[in-house]
Amino acid sequence: MIGCRGSGGPDDLRMTGIVEADSRPRSTDIENESRHPPRRPSRPARECEQEAQAAQAATSASFTLTFSRLSLSSFFIGIACRAALDFTPSRGAGTGLHAAGASPCRRSFPNSRAGPPMASSSVAALIMAGGRSERMRAGGSSRHKSLRTVLGVPLIECNLRALLWFGFKQLYVAVSAQERALAAWIDAHGRPLAKSQFATLEALVETEQLGTIGAVASLPPWIDDVLIVNVDNLTSLDLGQLARYHREREAAATIATHDQPFPIPFGMLDLAGQRVVAYREKPKLSVPVSSGTYVFNRRAIDRVPAGRRFDVPALIDALLQADDTVAAYPHREPWIDVNDEAALVHAERLLVENADRWPGAIAAEPGRVQP
Repeated sequence: MIGCRGSGGPDDLRMTGIVEADSRPRSTDIENESRHPPRRPSRPARECEQEAQAAQAATSASFTLTFSRLSLSSFFIGIACRAALDFTPSRGAGTGLHAAGASPCRRSFPNSRAGPPMASSSVAALIMAGGRSERMRAGGSSRHKSLRTVLGVPLIECNLRALLWFGFKQLYVAVSAQERALAAWIDAHGRPLAKSQFATLEALVETEQLGTIGAVASLPPWIDDVLIVNVDNLTSLDLGQLARYHREREAAATIATHDQPFPIPFGMLDLAGQRVVAYREKPKLSVPVSSGTYVFNRRAIDRVPAGRRFDVPALIDALLQADDTVAAYPHREPWIDVNDEAALVHAERLLVENADRWPGAIAAEPGRVQP
C-alpha cells in the first residue's frame, strides 16, 4: 500500500510503513537537554541542496516503479474480469438488451442461485435448429422460430447463453441451408458471444432435412460425448450436472425427463375384470416425458447414419436392441416447448415467475413478445 505523510503525527508515519527511530542522544537530564539543545556543525548550502535534489529524485523513481507495477497488475486484472463478465448483447430490432430491462434469458456472472458456472466441460454441445418452423410461421411471422424472442432475446441466444453458463466450450448449431437469417445471426452475434467466453461455435448446415438427430453424424470424429438441446425448448435444467451424470454412468445415451400432466377429456374408469372399482371425471394423468435434452456418447453417435433423415426414437430403439445403456435423468425444473404464438406468451410468463431458477436471470416485464 502506498501511503502519504500528512501532518507528521504517529498515524501518518504508520501509513507510510516507515519506522522512524529517535536518533537524539538520550540524557538523564531532560530539562538541561531542552534548555541547551546540541548544536550541529554548519554545512555549505550547495551541498544541502544537492542532497535534497537526490532524495527527491529517488523518491520519484520509487513511486514511478510502484505505480507502474500497480498499473500493469490492474491491466491484467481488467482483462480477466472483462473476459469473465462481458457477454456481448445482440444488436438490432428485436434482439437488443435494454440497459434498464435485462432478461431471464441473458445470463450474467456470478449467479446468486447456483453459484459460479461449472468448470470448462469436455463434452461438446449441439443446438438443434434445423427444422422448418412450420407451426411458428403458421401464426403469421416469417422468421424462423430460433430468432423469435422471449423477453426481447432470441430463443437461440437463450440456449447458447445457457450452454456457456454451464461451461460448454465446443458448441455447434444445426441449421438449414435455406435459413439465411439464422446463419447471419450466428456469424454476427453467436460466434462473438461464444468467443467472449473462450468457446467456439460452428454451424452444421443441412442441405436437406435430417430429422431430430441426423445432424449428429456431421460432428467431428474426435468428439466422444455431445449434449443435445432443441432451440425451441427453454429450461433451467443444470446442463453441466446432466453431462456429469451421463459420464458417471458410462451410458450410451442419457435422456432428461420430467413429469407432464395430461388432461383426460372423458370420465376415466378403473376396472377389475368386468367390475368398475373407481370412476374419475376428466382427471389429469402425470406421464414421464422427454425434456428434449440428451447426452450421447461415441457409441450412439456412430449409430446415426450420415446424410439421411434420422430421429431420436429410432436411435434409442437401436441402442436398446443392442442392449446398450440408456439412462434417464429425472428433474423438476421449469420447462417449456415454444412452438407457436401462445407458447411465446406462456414462455415469458414462465421465465418471469421463475426468474430466480434461471442462473443469473433478472426478471423483466411480460407482454413484450415481438413478431
